[in-house]
Amino acid sequence: MNLYLPLAGCLLLTAMACKTPTPSDDDHLRLHDIWALQSMKQKELPESAKGKPYIEIHVKDGKLMGNGGCNQLFGNITFEGKNGIQFSGLGSTKMACPELKTESEFMQLLQAVRSYELRELSLFLLGSGGEELLEFRKVD
Repeated sequence: MNLYLPLAGCLLLTAMACKTPTPSDDDHLRLHDIWALQSMKQKELPESAKGKPYIEIHVKDGKLMGNGGCNQLFGNITFEGKNGIQFSGLGSTKMACPELKTESEFMQLLQAVRSYELRELSLFLLGSGGEELLEFRKVD
Protein backbone atom coordinates (compact mmCIF):
# COMPACT_ATOMS: atom_id res chain seq x y z
CA MET A 1 0.00 0.00 0.00
CA ASN A 2 2.82 2.42 0.86
CA LEU A 3 4.35 1.81 -2.55
CA TYR A 4 1.14 2.69 -4.42
CA LEU A 5 0.68 6.15 -2.87
CA PRO A 6 3.90 7.69 -4.33
CA LEU A 7 3.24 5.95 -7.64
CA ALA A 8 -0.31 7.36 -7.77
CA GLY A 9 1.08 10.82 -6.97
CA CYS A 10 3.59 10.60 -9.82
CA LEU A 11 0.90 9.47 -12.25
CA LEU A 12 -1.35 12.35 -11.18
CA LEU A 13 1.43 14.92 -11.67
CA THR A 14 2.27 13.47 -15.08
CA ALA A 15 -1.37 13.60 -16.17
CA MET A 16 -1.70 17.21 -15.01
CA ALA A 17 1.44 18.23 -16.91
CA CYS A 18 0.18 16.73 -20.18
CA LYS A 19 -2.39 18.80 -21.98
CA THR A 20 -3.45 19.32 -25.53
CA PRO A 21 -2.07 22.60 -26.80
CA THR A 22 -4.80 25.13 -27.33
CA PRO A 23 -4.52 28.37 -29.25
CA SER A 24 -3.56 31.29 -27.07
CA ASP A 25 -3.80 35.02 -27.60
CA ASP A 26 -0.33 34.76 -29.16
CA ASP A 27 -1.83 32.81 -32.08
CA HIS A 28 -4.08 35.77 -32.82
CA LEU A 29 -1.50 38.55 -32.31
CA ARG A 30 -1.14 39.05 -36.06
CA LEU A 31 -4.62 40.60 -35.93
CA HIS A 32 -3.45 43.28 -33.49
CA ASP A 33 -3.42 46.21 -35.91
CA ILE A 34 -5.51 48.76 -37.77
CA TRP A 35 -7.45 47.39 -40.75
CA ALA A 36 -9.09 49.52 -43.48
CA LEU A 37 -12.29 48.12 -44.99
CA GLN A 38 -11.95 47.19 -48.69
CA SER A 39 -15.15 45.32 -49.48
CA MET A 40 -18.38 43.98 -48.00
CA LYS A 41 -19.76 40.67 -49.28
CA GLN A 42 -17.12 40.80 -52.04
CA LYS A 43 -18.45 44.12 -53.36
CA GLU A 44 -16.24 47.19 -53.38
CA LEU A 45 -17.26 50.07 -51.18
CA PRO A 46 -19.11 53.02 -52.67
CA GLU A 47 -16.75 55.84 -53.64
CA SER A 48 -18.14 58.01 -50.82
CA ALA A 49 -17.09 55.42 -48.20
CA LYS A 50 -13.62 54.47 -49.46
CA GLY A 51 -10.86 54.94 -46.92
CA LYS A 52 -13.22 55.76 -44.08
CA PRO A 53 -14.42 52.57 -42.36
CA TYR A 54 -11.73 50.79 -40.36
CA ILE A 55 -11.30 48.58 -37.32
CA GLU A 56 -8.54 48.50 -34.74
CA ILE A 57 -8.14 45.12 -33.04
CA HIS A 58 -6.63 44.88 -29.54
CA VAL A 59 -6.05 41.16 -29.05
CA LYS A 60 -4.78 41.15 -25.45
CA ASP A 61 -7.64 43.37 -24.23
CA GLY A 62 -10.28 41.62 -26.34
CA LYS A 63 -11.46 44.99 -27.66
CA LEU A 64 -12.45 46.41 -31.02
CA MET A 65 -12.45 50.10 -31.92
CA GLY A 66 -12.84 51.85 -35.22
CA ASN A 67 -14.99 53.96 -37.47
CA GLY A 68 -17.95 52.92 -39.58
CA GLY A 69 -17.54 55.80 -42.03
CA CYS A 70 -19.06 58.49 -39.82
CA ASN A 71 -19.52 57.15 -36.29
CA GLN A 72 -16.90 55.74 -33.95
CA LEU A 73 -17.51 52.09 -33.14
CA PHE A 74 -16.48 49.83 -30.27
CA GLY A 75 -17.05 46.33 -28.97
CA ASN A 76 -15.62 43.14 -27.52
CA ILE A 77 -13.77 40.32 -29.25
CA THR A 78 -13.82 36.64 -28.34
CA PHE A 79 -11.39 34.20 -29.93
CA GLU A 80 -12.31 30.52 -30.30
CA GLY A 81 -9.87 27.90 -31.50
CA LYS A 82 -7.34 28.69 -34.18
CA ASN A 83 -9.35 31.05 -36.43
CA GLY A 84 -12.62 31.57 -34.58
CA ILE A 85 -13.58 35.14 -33.77
CA GLN A 86 -16.77 36.84 -32.66
CA PHE A 87 -17.62 40.46 -31.99
CA SER A 88 -20.11 41.29 -29.25
CA GLY A 89 -21.39 44.31 -27.40
CA LEU A 90 -21.00 46.38 -30.57
CA GLY A 91 -21.98 49.99 -30.31
CA SER A 92 -21.29 53.33 -31.94
CA THR A 93 -21.64 57.04 -31.48
CA LYS A 94 -24.79 58.62 -32.93
CA MET A 95 -23.58 61.41 -35.21
CA ALA A 96 -26.00 62.91 -37.70
CA CYS A 97 -24.51 61.61 -40.93
CA PRO A 98 -25.85 62.18 -44.45
CA GLU A 99 -25.53 58.51 -45.48
CA LEU A 100 -25.64 55.63 -42.99
CA LYS A 101 -26.52 52.70 -45.27
CA THR A 102 -22.92 51.47 -45.65
CA GLU A 103 -22.20 51.95 -41.96
CA SER A 104 -25.35 50.08 -40.93
CA GLU A 105 -24.50 47.12 -43.18
CA PHE A 106 -20.90 47.16 -41.89
CA MET A 107 -22.10 46.85 -38.26
CA GLN A 108 -24.54 44.05 -39.16
CA LEU A 109 -21.83 42.09 -40.94
CA LEU A 110 -19.43 42.48 -37.99
CA GLN A 111 -22.04 40.83 -35.77
CA ALA A 112 -22.32 37.88 -38.18
CA VAL A 113 -18.56 37.14 -38.22
CA ARG A 114 -17.50 33.72 -36.90
CA SER A 115 -13.96 33.20 -38.23
CA TYR A 116 -11.11 34.90 -40.04
CA GLU A 117 -8.35 34.28 -42.57
CA LEU A 118 -5.14 36.24 -43.00
CA ARG A 119 -3.62 36.39 -46.49
CA GLU A 120 -0.52 38.55 -46.79
CA LEU A 121 -1.68 42.07 -45.79
CA SER A 122 -5.40 41.28 -45.99
CA LEU A 123 -7.83 40.17 -43.29
CA PHE A 124 -10.97 38.33 -44.34
CA LEU A 125 -13.82 38.05 -41.83
CA LEU A 126 -16.07 35.09 -42.56
CA GLY A 127 -19.62 34.07 -41.66
CA SER A 128 -20.78 30.82 -40.07
CA GLY A 129 -20.75 29.04 -43.45
CA GLY A 130 -17.26 30.28 -44.34
CA GLU A 131 -18.61 32.96 -46.69
CA GLU A 132 -16.56 36.14 -47.02
CA LEU A 133 -18.37 39.00 -45.28
CA LEU A 134 -15.70 41.68 -44.93
CA GLU A 135 -12.26 42.26 -46.43
CA PHE A 136 -9.74 44.58 -44.81
CA ARG A 137 -6.25 45.76 -45.74
CA LYS A 138 -3.59 46.33 -43.10
CA VAL A 139 -2.86 50.03 -42.54
CA ASP A 140 0.84 50.97 -42.55
